[in-house]
Amino acid sequence: MKKIVSVFLALVLVLSAVSALAGKSANTNDVYQKTTAEEGKFTVDPDSKKAAELLEMLKESDSVDEFFGDVITADGSTATLSELLGSDDLVVNEFVGVSYEGPTDKLIKAAITVPSVYEKDEKVIVVIGIIDGEEVTWYAFEGKVESVDSNSSTIIVELTPELFKAMQDKECVIAIVSVNAD
Repeated sequence: MKKIVSVFLALVLVLSAVSALAGKSANTNDVYQKTTAEEGKFTVDPDSKKAAELLEMLKESDSVDEFFGDVITADGSTATLSELLGSDDLVVNEFVGVSYEGPTDKLIKAAITVPSVYEKDEKVIVVIGIIDGEEVTWYAFEGKVESVDSNSSTIIVELTPELFKAMQDKECVIAIVSVNAD
């Protein structure tokens, strides 16, 4: 049985930098964290220069799909984020540098707590970009909002061994993409 891994994601987000594409707002000074299990750990790098550069490129893009292009899904196929979410009206509410330490040989179900407030059971896409020089490979995983409070939401997502292997010793970014609720 797959074990749930509580993931440490202190998402200090520059939401104002993606205001053209962002739909929900949160206080960018808030830090949310979950206790980490020994099975795996994500560490946020709020000072990632590459994440800041990519965020600027996202802000300048005409659409979320234009920025991310085709993403690799959990089954290894490719699709656009609008195809995965069934809408062209998408927003990016979280975007930050991240690294992963832990096992690379099994599926891991992760709980990610973010400072955006979504609807309970809302479908979102967790996008992880693996940076190799000037190239970024985007992986997309369907997430479901499990719990919501007045200041945050917890998203459950199952991540693959292929992703973890690709993340090893690479600079990475994570984004949460959803349908614009406005």
